[in-house]
Amino acid sequence: MKNKKRFINNPFSISIEQAPNGFSMPEAHIHNDYEIYILISGRRTVLIDEKTYVTSPGDAVFFPPNVAHRSTGTVCYEGICIHFSESYLKKYYTKEALHILLECFSESVISLNSEQLLKMHDYAINFDKDNLHNFLVLGNILQTFCTNIEKNYPPDYINPADKTNSLTCKEKIMCYINENYTTISSVSDIASQFGVTEGYVYKTVKSATQNTPKEYINNLRMSAATRYLSVDSSCTIKKISEYCGYSSYEYFCRIFKSKYGVSPTKYRKLAE
Repeated sequence: MKNKKRFINNPFSISIEQAPNGFSMPEAHIHNDYEIYILISGRRTVLIDEKTYVTSPGDAVFFPPNVAHRSTGTVCYEGICIHFSESYLKKYYTKEALHILLECFSESVISLNSEQLLKMHDYAINFDKDNLHNFLVLGNILQTFCTNIEKNYPPDYINPADKTNSLTCKEKIMCYINENYTTISSVSDIASQFGVTEGYVYKTVKSATQNTPKEYINNLRMSAATRYLSVDSSCTIKKISEYCGYSSYEYFCRIFKSKYGVSPTKYRKLAE
């Protein structure tokens, strides 16, 4: 398939994107700008040329200019997208500085700690494209990644298909639940997926999390719900309950209040 060419008009931009239902790009694309994508929540599979990476919250993926890339995923996610052009870099930085700052693009994925991720989020929500000092922000961002290069992704994250084949059945079950918790309706769904008994699934989840499968799935759904309530004021609570896998709005509200002591509506107001 021919890669789609995209054009980025802003010399430097930072934005936040949210996809309550997940999203898979139908095709790979390329562009002339540098791009960094930082995953805040959820899980994404990213393809860069012929290599595949599975990313988790705190992971930043690097796309050099004119390199084909594509991301896929079925679970809700939120991320920070950073674009900047070659001309913007040359306007503010010397060749020597660029040699250092662009070293992070020699890697495909670099992980941030929680403090660094929060800082990136602050940059995104406070970004003003007309601020004359944005080049300083970009410099700080690139420098942060460069200092994290030695803490980069373990090699076994590359080509996750190979990694998946080496996982034990118990590990595969936990990965499956973590990726599909919004659509799993019963323990039998999980058991049939792997050809094991419901008792085996129960023991696996209980051993790994100290919770029953139902409790663990509800915890994952509740965690997703709190993220929606905190960051997306335009989404109705009924719709959030659906995004998180609940067919009954009333049941969602009851479970939420039981866990957090307040209704979803009250939680949203407190988070504002």
